[in-house]
Amino acid sequence: MTVAATQGDRGPRGSGPGDGGPGDSGPRDGGSGGSDPGDSRSGRLLLGGWLLYTLSWITPSIDGRQFGVVAFVESVRFGWSLLTTDNLLPGVAVMLGWLANFSLLPRLPNWLRVVATLAPWLAFAVVLAKLPVRPSLPGRAAFFLYFYPWAAGIALIHAARSSKAPTGVPR
Repeated sequence: MTVAATQGDRGPRGSGPGDGGPGDSGPRDGGSGGSDPGDSRSGRLLLGGWLLYTLSWITPSIDGRQFGVVAFVESVRFGWSLLTTDNLLPGVAVMLGWLANFSLLPRLPNWLRVVATLAPWLAFAVVLAKLPVRPSLPGRAAFFLYFYPWAAGIALIHAARSSKAPTGVPR
């Protein structure tokens, strides 16, 4: 048996992927090769999304009496209340918005990422319609300051992960 047969025919040095040759653009294992602008863009989107999402948990309402972390608990209570009082569609919308929090970690198909990105906005529309915390619609929309970084963070995280995924393969 020859040396090439036992080690595999690797060809001339510098000609294969990952060996530092002229055609090498960095690691093939998803690491940071730095040559694919899409990877750095999606990495920035992912980081920005997680920062906004995390910030939303400590962002106060406009009067400073409620924080995003409290809204997390209250939204599921509000959704359940709607579901148990024959407000089925609004209740489902609020619950889907709440469930969007749990869509960030698992691998999901892109169509489900779109649903999870839109769900917070549907829930917010129900909250604005059903909870009169301020007399005017703009006043109510401004009241829930923590909603905006939360929804934007979820959208950025899903956008970053769906831009990395080949069509039909969850990321």
